[in-house]
Amino acid sequence: MKANKIFPFLLLVAVFFQSCEQIVELDSFKPAPKLVLNGVTRAGEPVCVNLSRTWFHTDGKPNLTISDADVKLYVNGQFREQMSFVAPSEEGLAGSYKASYSPATGDRIRITASALGYPDIAVDSELPKQMAIEDCRLKVQKNFWWEDDSTCQYLADYTLELTVQDPPEEENYYLVHGKELQYNGYGSAGSEDFEVIKGDTAYWYATYIRFSEDPLFKNAVTAFDYIFGTGSSGDNYWGAFSDELIEGRTYTMRVPIGNGYTIYQNKEDQSIIHPKKFRFYLQSISKDYYDYLKMLQELQSGSFTGDLASAGFAEPIRLPSNVEGGTGVLGSATECIYEWDERDIITFEGPR
Repeated sequence: MKANKIFPFLLLVAVFFQSCEQIVELDSFKPAPKLVLNGVTRAGEPVCVNLSRTWFHTDGKPNLTISDADVKLYVNGQFREQMSFVAPSEEGLAGSYKASYSPATGDRIRITASALGYPDIAVDSELPKQMAIEDCRLKVQKNFWWEDDSTCQYLADYTLELTVQDPPEEENYYLVHGKELQYNGYGSAGSEDFEVIKGDTAYWYATYIRFSEDPLFKNAVTAFDYIFGTGSSGDNYWGAFSDELIEGRTYTMRVPIGNGYTIYQNKEDQSIIHPKKFRFYLQSISKDYYDYLKMLQELQSGSFTGDLASAGFAEPIRLPSNVEGGTGVLGSATECIYEWDERDIITFEGPR
């Protein structure tokens, strides 16, 4: 009897909720599209930016490169040149607008763009002074692992030590990332910056840098990251930081790189077989670029906020933009490059 009474009640509830159903046409919420400009101007390199437009959820993810816009470059308040559209080298990639002018430290860059059917946009960015570097080196901790008749193998852990002298009474922003050269057949390799060295295939690819190991990056970790155990999880490929914690002082950053390396040494002449090379790109960056990167850094996988966003439980976050009339970001960077070869930084012990 109870079952017979419950069934009509459930049927009534189902009908009630069905009557509340409403079909929402998302296209009715579709805003007018705007131009999107993205790029990073670097000291000593020709100015180059990408130009596209905003798209709505119902558009899918089309290639929206704008190829017929009027894009102009101004330097220190003076018109410099018309930027030309350069088509992509491969189908499906975005083209870019390029100039012949290469800016220098202190240059104030302004780019304007107009295209039929969109509001005009403009963006400014100033190239910062070079990072004041007192020292930059790699340290290694190595352990003998294995040997055969001709080769010794060592397990090695590297630490990047970077000493910065932050100028006083200034707001400064920095970015660090690295690459390493790996020979085909000696570990995994990517395809970026293909090179052939001494007849052996080698590749430059991004280096893992565990920035979370250094106190300077702790302010990027929220209380929730510590509570849920994500405060030091995962590796990074780059790290952006401000001088908020080191204002006007000398600071040495110590961050492990990679997930462990194997070093191969020839027993006959003690030479290193397929020595690795490392490059570290040390940049002073503009505040607008820093704000953009910090937001991406906070949303990376492994952080509490990033994991919520990946699971669809976080509110949408609008990335910072310095583009007037549209969206996107134009950042600026002044770069130093430090390079090491394993043969220069390791003194090998004999086989055990």
